[in-house]
Amino acid sequence: MAKNSSNNESASTARFGYVSAYDASRHMAKIIFPDKDNLISGWLPVSINKSSRDKQESHLEAGEHVFCVMQGNGIESGCVLCAIYDDTNKPVVGEQSKSVINFEDGTTIIYDKANHELNISCAGSVIINSQAFIVNAPVIHIPPNTI
Repeated sequence: MAKNSSNNESASTARFGYVSAYDASRHMAKIIFPDKDNLISGWLPVSINKSSRDKQESHLEAGEHVFCVMQGNGIESGCVLCAIYDDTNKPVVGEQSKSVINFEDGTTIIYDKANHELNISCAGSVIINSQAFIVNAPVIHIPPNTI
């Protein structure tokens, strides 16, 4: 267990930074730390929700504001915990009842749990591959001239 001392190099340090480089194949990033005279870390692992049998993939971009936990007071050993919103990059919707994924091309996926509504707006094609496609709804509306 780490001692409660500022001289203990094994203690963890929370640090904010910006993505300098990102390797999608390894899910690792190099981070610029303004509080360390803009020094750039080595490759750091980026945390993700699932990485074993079930996997999830979401990637950082250069310049993205991130929160890291570093070992000791250095910048070489640690982990990127998450990207964070700031004054430049604000939440897309910012409503408690909505979960949102917003892509750069304008594609959005919004689930509004207060209204029990899933809204998908895709800038391109939607492709569904399955052994069966079942729609259970009392009303199905397909606008004219859309099929």
